[in-house]
Amino acid sequence: MERLREDLSSVLEELRTQELKRFVFRVESAEWRHQCAHIPKGLFEKAGNEIWEIVHLMIGYYGEKTKDVALDALEAIGRRDLVKSFEDYIKEYREEIKRKYEHIHKDTFLPEERVAFNSQYTNLTFIKKRQKLDEKEEELKARGDDLVSLMKKHRKYNITINEIFSIFENDDDKREPRTVVIQGPAGIGKTFTVHKIMLDWASGELFQDRFDFVFHLCCRELRISDHESLQELIIKCSPILEEALEEILLNPERILFIFDGLDELAFSEVTARDESAVKFLLTRKILPQASVLITTRPTALSVLKGKIDRYIEIVGFLEDGIMDYFLKSFKDQEKALTAFNVIKGNTVVLSMCFVPMVCWIICSMMKENEEDREDLLKNVTNASQILLHFINTLLEHHLSVSGNSDFLQNVCRLAYHGICEKKTMFKEDELSKFFITTTGSESTFFSKTLFKRHLHVKAMYHFLHLSIQELLAALYCASKASNEETEKLLNDSLSLEQGNLIHVVRFLFGLANETSQEIIEDLDIISLSIEKTTLQSWFSRAITQYKEKYSKTSDQASNHFLLQLLYCLFEMQDAEFATQAMKEIPWIDLSGCLLNRVDCTVIKYCIECSEHIQNLDVYRCNLDDVTVKILCEILPKCLSINYFGPINTPFVWAAACIFMIFDLLALILRPIWFPVEDGHHFLQFHFIFFEQDDSSAKSILITY
Repeated sequence: MERLREDLSSVLEELRTQELKRFVFRVESAEWRHQCAHIPKGLFEKAGNEIWEIVHLMIGYYGEKTKDVALDALEAIGRRDLVKSFEDYIKEYREEIKRKYEHIHKDTFLPEERVAFNSQYTNLTFIKKRQKLDEKEEELKARGDDLVSLMKKHRKYNITINEIFSIFENDDDKREPRTVVIQGPAGIGKTFTVHKIMLDWASGELFQDRFDFVFHLCCRELRISDHESLQELIIKCSPILEEALEEILLNPERILFIFDGLDELAFSEVTARDESAVKFLLTRKILPQASVLITTRPTALSVLKGKIDRYIEIVGFLEDGIMDYFLKSFKDQEKALTAFNVIKGNTVVLSMCFVPMVCWIICSMMKENEEDREDLLKNVTNASQILLHFINTLLEHHLSVSGNSDFLQNVCRLAYHGICEKKTMFKEDELSKFFITTTGSESTFFSKTLFKRHLHVKAMYHFLHLSIQELLAALYCASKASNEETEKLLNDSLSLEQGNLIHVVRFLFGLANETSQEIIEDLDIISLSIEKTTLQSWFSRAITQYKEKYSKTSDQASNHFLLQLLYCLFEMQDAEFATQAMKEIPWIDLSGCLLNRVDCTVIKYCIECSEHIQNLDVYRCNLDDVTVKILCEILPKCLSINYFGPINTPFVWAAACIFMIFDLLALILRPIWFPVEDGHHFLQFHFIFFEQDDSSAKSILITY
């Protein structure tokens, strides 16, 4: 009551003498409405204008109803403005939250530039389902279109933000959940989701019938906070609520506490004091009627054992979400679609774009050229660079351990050994062997999958995606690995049976790129030691083995191996290195490989770095207008081309063939003839067409 005494006294002090007399008169008439004990008139007369005496009388007779009586009296004399109602506090708090969350920094590096949050927000996919171990492992290993197809299956278990506290027909427990966990790895959009919840609630679009107050508690700040009591936690969220605390806590079922980033909470410190409000809220020892929403990485849930009513997993963007993100990131919608289509053709990059942070990195890199109208792909030629930027961002914003260098080296070593053993899932004791803990910020690079085995629940840990594991393995080979370890990986990668290793080698070539090395220098926690001569020696051995062993079979596996070798050169982006390497590749047989635009960009780059190619075989490669247009630019360097496709499709190079038939060959091709050993100019185009309505193939062979 002491707080009420102080508050009422401060209000009455604002009244003039006549207003105070009118107030006392109206208090007497309001008694009966609130069924309060009657204060004899003589006592009010004896108190006179002494405010403390008036307040003492009211509290003594009216008790907890003092505030209601005072509000009625103030309303009657026209001075209701002196006291905020509970609804006023709700309204003022909503307005404060709306102002705080309706804008966001558009670019981390340009904090002065703010944009409307909703103009940048892209819907994420949430699932109310625990994935099975084999489902998760299949998803981790999938790339490109295969991953897109697997991700689409999540639509069946999709749940929206406004349903996270709802009851579903298939729920075993028909009570509304009080403690809900939204889990997902670093960079997947957990904090953005909290931002969206806060803004939508404040804007009247979410949880209106359920919560009067939603409090956002950032665990990163709580970790170093001195605030202990529940009241102090609320005041920390909004000081304007200090005077309404008692009334707010009278209805705990109308309160939602959001703990954002439980994995960043130093729980050992929090639990050290038994009176910690954070501990009691999370373990539901205080305000059990209140609702709690927790966002966390999957590795930090052990502290909540038995207290969670519902698990929700953020799986990130589906393909339409990725496209929507690109559309919102670029000013020019045409360029946004072009950028999206470029990424869609890159299986490694597309496989990572379900993570919003990766999308942000890619769009930021592409937009560097947007104003100059340069090639959008210029800054995204190297998958290694994109993933290095991602790792850099994780270390900068999500990892807060001392000794980052040792930690990253341990993670890289684990990734390498996992790749060599064809493992993507790890037990906790396996991580311990590499001095990696699964609690706190060190869990940044890992996600956790729980599964049932017999009667027990087991936990397995994995990298965000196989591509991340492969890059980290490459970092290990390029820095701390022994010569024997690196040599073993390079040798094993030459076997088609060890096809998973070629992706690590691709990243090794990418790490040798100058821009990649600059990014690694910015990390300042790891140094590369692999030499280009080592890669050059391996490439020569790979080409020799391809010629002697694989090229004779000309099957899809061997042709795919050749494509991976071309990708190695593309990842390095060293024209001098590529020119020397391409001298060992007289022909390129990719028949039967389904080529996308990035594949064709890789082929184009490698042929541009060569003097000429005797034969380019893209027979049955499912080429379309865009991919053919890319390859058309390197026709002058191909002495022979084998292509299979419909003749009635307006392909550029098919049109060139038609033009040659009509005696325009000299005009078109005169500048692109090549001398051969006998001194004559020689040019051969070998096209094979089929008509869609005719099963018979038609062959055209033109030699000059």
